[in-house]
Amino acid sequence: MKSWRELANQYRAIPLERVVAQAGGIQDRHDRQKWHTPNGFVWLGTGSSSQKFFDHTAGVGGGGAIDLVQYILQVDFKSAVAWLHENFGTSHEPVRQRVPVAKPLLVPDFQEPRRAPQLLAHVLAYLTAERAIPASLVKELVKQGKIFADAKRNAIFLCEFGGKITGAEIRGTGSQAYKGMSPGSQRGAGFFTVSHPKPMRLVVVESAIDALSYHALHPQGGALIASTAGVMPDCPKLLDLAQFHGTPDIAIAYDSDDAGESNAEKLIASLTHSTLRIQRERPLAKDWNNVLQRTMEYPLCQECA
Repeated sequence: MKSWRELANQYRAIPLERVVAQAGGIQDRHDRQKWHTPNGFVWLGTGSSSQKFFDHTAGVGGGGAIDLVQYILQVDFKSAVAWLHENFGTSHEPVRQRVPVAKPLLVPDFQEPRRAPQLLAHVLAYLTAERAIPASLVKELVKQGKIFADAKRNAIFLCEFGGKITGAEIRGTGSQAYKGMSPGSQRGAGFFTVSHPKPMRLVVVESAIDALSYHALHPQGGALIASTAGVMPDCPKLLDLAQFHGTPDIAIAYDSDDAGESNAEKLIASLTHSTLRIQRERPLAKDWNNVLQRTMEYPLCQECA
């Protein structure tokens, strides 16, 4: 019987297209590198990067068949190797009959990360000192229960819609700039938001950090700011969110980079069938937190200009 290491070396090089198809993925008709999977969208590399994948929505990626199975099915290393062994045998070709995967592995129920109040000071220091977000804003959202620390010192940002918790954004506060969502989160069904008593428009950003940053930059802007936890080319729930809060305008304020530009364009096009006014708003740096940090570093530059 081969060891886990031997099996891993054998299965790691299985072509990712075969793996994602066997795991239930469906190739997008318009973007052949994009696949619809049980854990959201993934993009597969080409050429020398053909064994790499990336989730632009969550801002995470990896390389090799084992990583891909772990990500799509939300399982651990040994379970991923076992799944590959069961589905591909001793070759790189899938078995004739696709082996079904238990539904709880494909679509795990969302469970709110366990709160670690003893580590909250660390998360507060990260958000205020490293990210330059006003302490008063962070503390207010902590008081509301929308921001907290977990046992790994991650900053957790709860996503909801209509009072129902739909998931959570995770932001690492250590040397590794990890960001993602808790298993079972329903991306696009709810949002981390920074609210306003009477919002006049909905501003859509890529992350909870950007939502906080945008509010800090526009404290009197009268906006409801919502994070989609990564770029999304299509998110019909945003129209429901705007209608729920009575906002006539939507600004897509994704990052000023290639992914932000292309997905903002697609998202705007997907929402234009509504009667709302929808427009693009760009940060004057890569993202809104970059703008906030520059503003805090040079607080007099606008007055001097």
